Amino acid sequence: MKYDCILLAGGSGERMGLEYNKVLYPVKGKKELFRYSLDFFIKDQECEKIILVSNHTDMEYFWDHILDKKVKIVEGGHTRSDSVRSGLALVDNEYVLIHDSARPMLYKEDIKKLLDEAIKNGGATLANRVYNTVSQVDEKENIKDYLDRDKLASIITPQAFYSPMLKACYAKYRDQSFSDDTHLFRMNGRSVKVVFSDNLSIKATKQSDLKMLEAILK
Repeated sequence: MKYDCILLAGGSGERMGLEYNKVLYPVKGKKELFRYSLDFFIKDQECEKIILVSNHTDMEYFWDHILDKKVKIVEGGHTRSDSVRSGLALVDNEYVLIHDSARPMLYKEDIKKLLDEAIKNGGATLANRVYNTVSQVDEKENIKDYLDRDKLASIITPQAFYSPMLKACYAKYRDQSFSDDTHLFRMNGRSVKVVFSDNLSIKATKQSDLKMLEAILK
């Protein structure tokens, strides 16, 4: 199944104590974090185009360091939704995959399952099952209630969509911002299939995440 990919590479390193975009962090002093995702999609023959969305500050860096003709670099916006919207403008394929480049661990079998479900349902997201006990807390941070973990999913990326549907959603809610594209998709009355995966997927958010990724990534 052929697809285009929107690779989100904006952001900052503030929560990690970095003075630059965390996706530019050189893992083990060598390969930048974003390149693990970029290289995966470059090598995947089913991926026809990669639209890397950067913040304004890092545009020149990406222009200078990414030479593959499969990759198009565009400037994002102030929010995640603005950045996805910028990327969607260059999507030509019927199906689009959206991924956060701060998640460097990708698996071919997960991509295939996502695209298969997107064909059936219009939208699909990768997710992890929740195995820990999850509780609600009150304003004093005391346990208030417990949630049924069998009915919970920890939503991650990549996410796959029938691109005409997603473009229509963004056109309808052009002035609103969403932390996740599945939220926007469902706001427009569309269903999103959850694809559970047991494959390890770590998002670089804190310094401890970087340490774990450096211990795992080759």
